[in-house]
Amino acid sequence: MAPQEKRPRLPKSAFTISKLPDLSSELIAVRLGRDNFNYDEPGEQGPTQAKIDPRQRRIEDFFNITVKRGDEHVFHVHRDVLCQTSAFFQAATKQVWRGYPHKPVDLTTEHNGIFKQYMQWLYSGRITVLWSSEPTNEVDSSYNPTDDLIEQYLFGGRMMDPTFQNAAIKALMDCLSNGYSFPRAGLVRDVYKGTMADSPIRKLLLDIVVNGADQSWDFSALLERAGEEFTKDLIVAFAAKRPKPDCRCKCNHTSVWACPQNQAKYYAAVANNKKRKGAPA
Repeated sequence: MAPQEKRPRLPKSAFTISKLPDLSSELIAVRLGRDNFNYDEPGEQGPTQAKIDPRQRRIEDFFNITVKRGDEHVFHVHRDVLCQTSAFFQAATKQVWRGYPHKPVDLTTEHNGIFKQYMQWLYSGRITVLWSSEPTNEVDSSYNPTDDLIEQYLFGGRMMDPTFQNAAIKALMDCLSNGYSFPRAGLVRDVYKGTMADSPIRKLLLDIVVNGADQSWDFSALLERAGEEFTKDLIVAFAAKRPKPDCRCKCNHTSVWACPQNQAKYYAAVANNKKRKGAPA
């Protein structure tokens, strides 16, 4: 019997159906809100409207909902697509939690726009931002895609989807490399509220500032806008990055402030008629 002919390997640009999402799988309804997720403000309509990280809620809370029709957006996503990489949706779509008839997954604390971006990534594998070379009705001149990408990263954390988070981080690093500015300080505060101490995105934000900041950067309201935790980490990061200077002066003093030639700049100014004889000049 002749040996079976070995078939060539598929190129990376082609995939077998078995390795792609099942588009014949059940459609899952996901209910979204119209406001951005807020790490600061508590909800006003009870636990299902509370502005808290979904990871801190009970899974059944996502199905016991009462919202106004005008405030909701319902999306239908193939179950196999929705659950590919998200541990949250893998749990939320289990029969034991959904009941019968199947209720939509409640994400009304999330903005519908960011879920649209998540859906784009789920189906296409591509991260999307609202970019335009010129200001438009949707994108004004103040829009910064790095802000958008930070929001997507945090959403991925709330959905327990590290694969999506990594895609958002890659796009963020590429945007920064292309000259886009550092995300606004308020989002840095959100990063620290929405992530753990050893989170990779915290390390990235610190590295960006430590290696890229200069005297043109505005640090005047850093503590107020970016938060105490980030400010403390940044000081430590700056100290670790800065090489220990050689403090010896030409007079061979062991420190700058020990040299009489430098000490004058540390003294308060005193009027000539107020000086005491023998006091430092």
